Amino acid sequence: MGFHCLFRQWSQDRGGNQGGGIYTSGGFGATWSSNNAPNGQWSSVTSSADRNRLVVGESLGLYIAPPNDFAISETVSAFYLGPGSNETFTFTITNLGPGDACSVVVTDFLPTNFSFVSSVPAASTNLGIITFNMGLMTNSATATISIHATAVVTGPTINSATVFAATPDLVTGNNSCSAAVGVYSPSAQT
Repeated sequence: MGFHCLFRQWSQDRGGNQGGGIYTSGGFGATWSSNNAPNGQWSSVTSSADRNRLVVGESLGLYIAPPNDFAISETVSAFYLGPGSNETFTFTITNLGPGDACSVVVTDFLPTNFSFVSSVPAASTNLGIITFNMGLMTNSATATISIHATAVVTGPTINSATVFAATPDLVTGNNSCSAAVGVYSPSAQT
């Protein structure tokens, strides 16, 4: 039985090998092997793909993913625009490492001044909350998200977004971003 990404649990291969079998995590592509563990118990386990981050007990193992540090930043196509104008909010998400991260989610809180049009990649939307399920992001990976919206109500506003992953984050101060945008009638933009 596996625990999605953050923890992996597995049991010994029952193919007749007494502790000399090979064990795989099933999700990261890592392979662990035991060194002649007596009575099906593991005496030592190594992982070439995941920096030996592993806790072992009896015939079960528990994989613990190394932490990561996410950063998210935002740019806008226009700081001032009129009602009916289009705006693009662009986010750059970077996994600064040191580990891979899974179940990465980016959430944007679209201001009520805007109406959602589309996004790249596709996202789920609910009452102005736009959610992107990014899945696995390896160490040093970067992803870009664009949200296209139309200005519908005048006034100053702030668009904000956050990034979160199932694996622990070392520095949470860079997990959110925001950008100020003003929607004004054409006569007020002078």
